[in-house]
Amino acid sequence: MSSRLKKVLVITALVLLWTFVRASRVLLLGAGFIWLLHVALARVLRVRGISTFGARYEAAAFEAPKRKRLALRIVPPALLFLLAFLFWASALSQAQTATSEVLVESGSPAEQAGMRNGDRIVAVGGTPAATFGEVSERVHALPAAAPVSLEVRRGDALHQLTVHRSGEGRIGVRPASTEATYTTSAALRQAFVLTVSVPWMLVSQMSSAAPPEKMMVEVPELQQAGGAGLVSAGMGATLSALWLPFLVLGLALFALGERAAPPGTTEGAGAGAAR
Repeated sequence: MSSRLKKVLVITALVLLWTFVRASRVLLLGAGFIWLLHVALARVLRVRGISTFGARYEAAAFEAPKRKRLALRIVPPALLFLLAFLFWASALSQAQTATSEVLVESGSPAEQAGMRNGDRIVAVGGTPAATFGEVSERVHALPAAAPVSLEVRRGDALHQLTVHRSGEGRIGVRPASTEATYTTSAALRQAFVLTVSVPWMLVSQMSSAAPPEKMMVEVPELQQAGGAGLVSAGMGATLSALWLPFLVLGLALFALGERAAPPGTTEGAGAGAAR
């Protein structure tokens, strides 16, 4: 075994060990999924003599073409990648962002300033705001006693209102509607980015002392996706964390197994195919 291959295998084993320590249930779930896919794929490809996490091949393994032996190692983590991508896409397609259209609470400072239900706040203190989150962020950034200057769209007309906040710092409005955070194409692009980047995000956190509950990927828009969206996001994050280490492990095991191949059996269809 070459020193480079040994290093790859050791690093992969350390990553998997670290994942096991931080999230053993996630790793066991991924290992079980990989095992099931390996067994099913071995039957489909008619490849024998290769254990899921074993580096030693039986002689029967070399009766199959090399490309099938390689497929047996890389297809399961590739399917993990695909599933993670689909879960992320499902979650992002359900993400909703509150618009700046508001409902005004009765007797609130906003109502006293002349704001009505259905008004859309387009600017706070002269700074444009496109969503309710931006409105809220800009209002709370002002000093507590300072009046709030709002630009409000009502139909086709713009109105300038000055709101004097309550003692709690509230102006007394809440979002009236939501809209999809992502278009279909944007959701697919962001799903791909998250699927690829999550493993690297987690690896970058390995050197930190963050507890397991802090080891997560934050996508703020998903907080408004509802229960189903958050479940899909959780599955996407879990599968995203698994595909890369299992892919590296599979390639390392493939390289180790091929070193044990009898002479003349690794380039073609194998000994069995030559008969």
